[in-house]
Amino acid sequence: MRIAIVEDMGTDAHHLINLINEYYKQYPEYISDDPLSISVFKNYANFYKGFHETYFNLIFLDIYLSPTENGYSIARRIRSSSHNPDVPIVFTTSSRDYAVESYEVDALGYLVKPIGLTHFKHCMERFYSHRNYANYVKHSKTIDVLTNRTHIQIPINNILYIVANGNGSSIIMNQNTIHTSMTVDALKKEIDSDDFITAKRGHIVNLNYVVDANESSFIMSDNTIIPIKVKGSKSLLKAYKQFKLKL
Repeated sequence: MRIAIVEDMGTDAHHLINLINEYYKQYPEYISDDPLSISVFKNYANFYKGFHETYFNLIFLDIYLSPTENGYSIARRIRSSSHNPDVPIVFTTSSRDYAVESYEVDALGYLVKPIGLTHFKHCMERFYSHRNYANYVKHSKTIDVLTNRTHIQIPINNILYIVANGNGSSIIMNQNTIHTSMTVDALKKEIDSDDFITAKRGHIVNLNYVVDANESSFIMSDNTIIPIKVKGSKSLLKAYKQFKLKL
C-alpha cells in the first residue's frame, strides 16, 4: 500500500502519518499482503517527479503549496497523465474554496484541517468501498524489476508482453521497453496474474492487449505477432476467448 502525502507543513504531515498508522493498526488486514509505505513531499515539483517514479495507491494532496499552482491543477495533470491517472486523490486544506472543483477531478475526498480521526476513517472507508477499488487494485499492482543495476517499480497493467532476450528478458510496455537480467519465468512468477499467459517458451502476453488470435499466434495491440506453441494452442485460444467474455 503506497501512499503519498503532499504537504509543506511538517506538523500537518506528521499528523496525517499518525492518522494513517492508527487506521491500519485497527485494520491490519488491508495491508497484510501489501506492506504500508508512506512518502512525504513538501512541494509539487518533487511530488510530480516522485509520482512518475512510483505507482501510488492513494494520494493526500494539500491544495495550497505554491503561489503559481494549486492542488487542483496538480490533480488535473494527474488525471491527464498516462501514468496512473485513476489514482484516488484526497484533498487536504484549511479552506473549503475548492470543494466544488474537487468533484471535477473525481476526488475521493476533501478533508479540512485540522483533520479528525472520525473524518479520516470515513474517507478511508470510501476508499475501500469505492466502486472501482477492486479493479483499481488489480491493475495498480507493481513488480520490482532490476535494470541497469537499479530497482524500479513497473505497473503490471502497463506491460503488453515479455520476451526472452539472451539470459534475461525484454519487457514491452505502453511507452517504452525495459531490459532486465530477470528471466521470463521469474517475471511471470512476480506478476502472478491470470491476465498473463505463456504463449510459448520465452513469451508471455498480457491478455488485455491481445486484439486477435488464431491457432498460430496472438496479435498484440502494437501489431506485434507473438507465436503460440503448437502443442496446447487450443487451450490457449480457449483461455483467450474466456478472458474476453469476462470483459
